[in-house]
Amino acid sequence: MKKTLIIIITYNGMRWLPDVLAEIGKSPHYDVWVRDNGSTDKTREFLTHHASVSFTKFGSNIGFGRANNEGLSFALEHDYDSVFLLNQDCRIHSDVFSSLRYFGLANQENVTCPVQLNWDGLGVNFNFGARYAPGWASHKESFEVYFVNAAAWFIPIGIIEKVGGFNPVFFMYGEDRDWGRRLLAIGGRFTVLPSLFCYHKSSVQNQRQNKIQTNQKIIFSQEVTEFFFSHKNFHEWRNGWFKRALKRSFRRKQLFNTFTLINPIAEVLVYRLFQISHPTWREVRKQSTFSRPFLLDN
Repeated sequence: MKKTLIIIITYNGMRWLPDVLAEIGKSPHYDVWVRDNGSTDKTREFLTHHASVSFTKFGSNIGFGRANNEGLSFALEHDYDSVFLLNQDCRIHSDVFSSLRYFGLANQENVTCPVQLNWDGLGVNFNFGARYAPGWASHKESFEVYFVNAAAWFIPIGIIEKVGGFNPVFFMYGEDRDWGRRLLAIGGRFTVLPSLFCYHKSSVQNQRQNKIQTNQKIIFSQEVTEFFFSHKNFHEWRNGWFKRALKRSFRRKQLFNTFTLINPIAEVLVYRLFQISHPTWREVRKQSTFSRPFLLDN
């Protein structure tokens, strides 16, 4: 019998992990694989002795995407039929996950997601309700959206074979957006199940964000996808950058940010980052051409 591999990346996660692992529990239908990114609290000791954890890997902090790629590669090597990416601050009950898995295995072209409520269950997670799946409560059946953040993704292994893993140029934040664009490029979508819930802490959303830095991260993610999957080299990417920057800056929702110089500054910062970084991305460029980008090459 094939299984799902649940992949959890941890970093000083003792605030959440006891609840997360207690709720997911154990099942003959899935294994739990955890990669710790250099925790300095008691996370490693806790994982080593926890009955719900099937496999552990300990190492330095290599970032969210690269750590997940190790789990995705493990799933491919060991013939799992699907993976479930679960944040260390996101809990889902085993019965709910079983229902999610049942639907996801029959929904082979899409990534399947539960509704993300706040950790305490009081209200929907802000980004989920405002940006990713607005109006979710009005749906009685499953529905498709263009993106949901990677707090709780159920992915059939066939999608991993086509889309690959996360681009390692991202350390944290933006890698899921890039991956989502590549999913859309092969005709996939994100399916939301409005009757299934997980509980996501997502404390970063409650912090006051610098607008230039926020826009810089968004633009960087978009341009990384362009650079690796639409252009052969830096010079080709650079020739189209100014046109793309203008198009972004003069979208209706961005006009205020443009006239207050938030967008222009963010665009220039991204361009300079590409100027500095692209010579160091030669190996990543090679990995982007793999049949399973950024993972094992066939």
